[in-house]
Amino acid sequence: MRRIAVVCMAVLAAFAVFATVRQDAVSETYSQVVDNSDKGRFAASKSWKKSDSGKGINGDDYLFAAPAKKGAHALFEVAIPNNGLYAVYVRWPEVRGLNDRAPVGVETPYGTKWTEVDQRKDGGKWVRIGEFEMRKDEKFPIRISHDTKGKGNVAADAVKVEKVSSYEQPAAINSTGSAAPSEGTRTTSATGADVARKAISMAAAFKKSGVKYRWGTCTSTLMSCTCFTKKVYANFGITLPMDELGQSRYGRPISKSALRAGDLVYFKENGLSGPITHVGVYVGRNSSTGQQMISHMNSYWGTTVTSEMRYIRGYAGARRLV
Repeated sequence: MRRIAVVCMAVLAAFAVFATVRQDAVSETYSQVVDNSDKGRFAASKSWKKSDSGKGINGDDYLFAAPAKKGAHALFEVAIPNNGLYAVYVRWPEVRGLNDRAPVGVETPYGTKWTEVDQRKDGGKWVRIGEFEMRKDEKFPIRISHDTKGKGNVAADAVKVEKVSSYEQPAAINSTGSAAPSEGTRTTSATGADVARKAISMAAAFKKSGVKYRWGTCTSTLMSCTCFTKKVYANFGITLPMDELGQSRYGRPISKSALRAGDLVYFKENGLSGPITHVGVYVGRNSSTGQQMISHMNSYWGTTVTSEMRYIRGYAGARRLV
């Protein structure tokens, strides 16, 4: 009997530990939806009109506005519980006459990141526009604008955020004296050379297919420098955020003299006291000239290129992710 009692107590203790772990895991997840009808969570000027026509409306109705220069935004007060990385979704109804270039803005620690969505498509669905670093208790962190050159009304129905992770901190030094990988580094059998080859080939392919530069954008036809690096490292199981500072926190720091093909490099083009403004993938030295080379989305050329790194001002550091 005593042995049975001991076994039972052990099982109960194990279950309690499991329950605690499960509770902790659940508490780490976070999702919130804000609808245009949520009092205290939504604000819009009189230029936005109410409608209940169409299919797939979230709630009873939505607001719409015609394109207007400097038009007031529709503001969504989504609660951000902690500083971290969040996936942002937007929803609009399935109705004719909506805008093909509706701007959606997300407040981040580095300014408002704008993404254009085609509201003629995917009506009545949650459309993911990207992952963003967002700050706790930010006022009206998501906004929809009708200041657009697109055609058709802009709809403001509902938005949703889902927590991806807490802010990644710079890599810590472990007990052996080497840098411990951050949460942004994923286990992979790939080498830095594999990353470099992929970056070079993707830069050439994007350029050939006509992909153009646009700040803060990540689509199949328009992308920023952070979008390019995000797409490259995604091939190796590494998920990067869409901002320069966020990407510079992943992996472990590497000195310029120790650069290796496949490292993420970043720059402060407006001076070393300013913010990080550009990122790319270091791909090694040119075998003919010996110059250090980088594959990146380049705003000057307006597309993706592999070019000499010395022509980019303000080298600020590098991180090793693979």
